[in-house]
Amino acid sequence: MGSITITSTAIEYSFDDGVTWTTNNVASGLPSGTYLIRTKDAQGCVSNFNSVSLTSEFLSEPLYIKDNPFCGTPGSIIITTPAAEYSFDGGTTWQTSNTLVNLTDGSYLIKIKDTQGCTSPNVYVYLTNLEESYPEYDLVDAGCGTCNLSNTNNKVYVRVTSTDGCYEVAELSFTFLDSPRIYMDDSYPLCEFRTALIEAGHGYDSYLWSTGQTNHSITIGATGNYWVIVRENHGTLVCDSRKDFSIFLSNRATITSIETLDWTANENVIEVLVSGLGIYEYSLDGVVYQDSRRFENLVPGIYQVFVRDKNGCGIANGEALLLNYPKFFTPNGDGINDTWYIKFSQFEEKFDVKIFDRQGKLLKAMKSSESWDGTYNGRMLPSDDYWFYVTREDGEIHKGHFAMLR
Repeated sequence: MGSITITSTAIEYSFDDGVTWTTNNVASGLPSGTYLIRTKDAQGCVSNFNSVSLTSEFLSEPLYIKDNPFCGTPGSIIITTPAAEYSFDGGTTWQTSNTLVNLTDGSYLIKIKDTQGCTSPNVYVYLTNLEESYPEYDLVDAGCGTCNLSNTNNKVYVRVTSTDGCYEVAELSFTFLDSPRIYMDDSYPLCEFRTALIEAGHGYDSYLWSTGQTNHSITIGATGNYWVIVRENHGTLVCDSRKDFSIFLSNRATITSIETLDWTANENVIEVLVSGLGIYEYSLDGVVYQDSRRFENLVPGIYQVFVRDKNGCGIANGEALLLNYPKFFTPNGDGINDTWYIKFSQFEEKFDVKIFDRQGKLLKAMKSSESWDGTYNGRMLPSDDYWFYVTREDGEIHKGHFAMLR
């Protein structure tokens, strides 16, 4: 049996994805399996889950020797790793012998177990009938031979033998020069309607680009595949290297729409929909960006939305409005909550509000920039619940009620 210890400090802990909770951060006596752990703080806020897997396979993969079947002779597998028990079918059956004989061609799943019952991972063993197989080989192309030589291991001895058996041994010493190293990316962005400056780096003796230019940098205005060759001169010896790279198109995002889910105290949502060629990230303050285009758990207000191309091709921005209504107001002349209105609604041009009493009588019709002082025809109305009906610019309708307290 295993155990899990949650090291994050919290008020309560869960090892089953929040189904049950405990004040103990250690769960012991656990069988193998997958556990979803969470934490909860003093305010009742719950963390995201982490998936933790417990396994009972603690032994290393077993080693083995195999004999393939050939000419009517059966094959065999010998597990050479010592163990208490051995399995050749992935743990379905076990035996104390480490050898399995009289085998035909096919795949076998070997596994071992010690005296405590701990097991190893499965290892596939494939037996092939040699009469139906082809020999494996390694190929070295013909040439001048290969040696592991370097400037610290640079001597080669050559023996030259004549036809009458006389010979002489010569020592050859080599000096090796590194090929130029080019520090460039595999691909570069090209912002739409602009050009890209590509640098191969300083310090080489000559340059040749696929465009025919010979400077250390070039300006590119079209997508496609390109290359550069750089050369270093070492006396009469010239070393060169080539770098292939591609240019891809990117651009500033176009914000097609900004979707909102509001009318709550602090669970409002802004989602930004864009089009474009780039890879974009999103922000509500122009400083902290995220990959997700969706912002959640927002309070009512007016927000600036920023969309930035990760390839550096510009930032697009827009505006989002999140509204909610006050649950009460107190028209007692103290200058605090003396009128009822929907905050930030003045930023939405076409915004109509109607206020009714509990009998359904229309008391006030107002625009986005107006408010209600709790009167009807100049007469103060009593403390009570009142109902409103809001029609927004996009045709969305909100209904609800609020309290007037005198």
